[in-house]
Amino acid sequence: IDIDNFKTVNDSWGHDFGDAILKEISRRITDAVGDNNLTSRLGGDEFTILLADIHKKEDITYHLHNIQEALSAPHIIQGQLLYSTASIGVSVYPENGKDAEFLVKQADLAMFHVKESGRNNFFQYSDTLEESIRRKKVLRQQLLSAIANQELEVHYQPILSSDTLEIIKVEALLRWNSSTYGAIPPSEFIPLAESNGS
Repeated sequence: IDIDNFKTVNDSWGHDFGDAILKEISRRITDAVGDNNLTSRLGGDEFTILLADIHKKEDITYHLHNIQEALSAPHIIQGQLLYSTASIGVSVYPENGKDAEFLVKQADLAMFHVKESGRNNFFQYSDTLEESIRRKKVLRQQLLSAIANQELEVHYQPILSSDTLEIIKVEALLRWNSSTYGAIPPSEFIPLAESNGS
């Protein structure tokens, strides 16, 4: 579990305030999952939960909804009203792995996917997710050098008048032909460029 946008809390109100809200968040998460499960803070604004009383997949969803509901209630810390949300990655033993460290890594990848997809949600790890995340990371890095490598092209598309069929405007469209993956659709690389600040 990673608390969304927590850095802005520390930046705005200081680390003592941040610590106070983390204690409240920790209490709420622990209460939400119950005594039969283990909650721990990894560091910063990251928490790990070991759900031991799971008998079917719906049990996981039940606990995750409880966590989201608990965190969505307003916090009043030092007279300040705040709201918190969390991005949650899930891995399941033995389906996603049998080693604790590996399971945490898989859950972290799933959590990263939630962050990339808009936050305040949960997602379970899958093999296809790992490939998708790896591809995004590679594309994000390659996009930084795409101009220098002459991989970006501007294509012009005429816009015609429906009455006269004359060209009245031209739309400029950016296209990327990656040296690794070939033609990358704008729907994939434009969000990456925006998140890079490019």
